[in-house]
Order: sequence, then structure tokens, then C-alpha cells
Amino acid sequence: HDGAVVGFCLGGPSRVEGAAHPGEVYAIYVLPPHQGHGHGAALLRAGFTACLARGWRGMLVWVLRENRRSRLFYERMGGRHLEDRDELREIEGVTVAEAAYAWDDVGALVTT
Repeated sequence: HDGAVVGFCLGGPSRVEGAAHPGEVYAIYVLPPHQGHGHGAALLRAGFTACLARGWRGMLVWVLRENRRSRLFYERMGGRHLEDRDELREIEGVTVAEAAYAWDDVGALVTT
């Protein structure tokens, strides 16, 4: 934003087996003062574009189940809740559960 980095999106091949969603967003983040201004949507669309460049039409992202704000963001971006992970993960002493959101064909979302 105005020449400053205010967020990032990191992705690559899906870490979950299955050809339906070969691309995955590993992390996406926008600094709090810049959230709600369209930067996250722009970053996610850039991730979609990168997936398409690699021939991956399907994409997924894992999000903390309790992170309602992020889950709503992915839903607004056309993601559908795919599944919850049964196993719990521990991150810095906190036990968390994750949910997957999926896009079956990101091609239409790149042009919007």
C-alpha cells in the first residue's frame, strides 16, 4: 500500500493428497490497520493466478476453526467449507483445530 508491504500470501502444492485441489495457500496475512481495504482479496486472487499458471484449478486453505473472521473472508471469496481435521495440533502450547476451505475452479475468480 503506497509502496509499503502490508501483507503477504504464500502457497504451493497441496500438502493433502488428492487431485481435486492441487494448490494450497499455506499462509495469508494483512497487517491489522490495513485489513478491510481489499488487500486480502487482492493477495488471494494473486494466489489463484499463481495456481492457474501452474495448471492447478483447484485450491484449498486451512484455517483455525475458531477464527470466525478468516472463515467468513474465505466464504466471501467463494470458498466452501470442505472438511474439519480430526487431529488437534499444538502451536506454541495452544491446542487448535483446523478447517479446510476449497475452491474447485479458481479460474472464474481471477477475472472478477
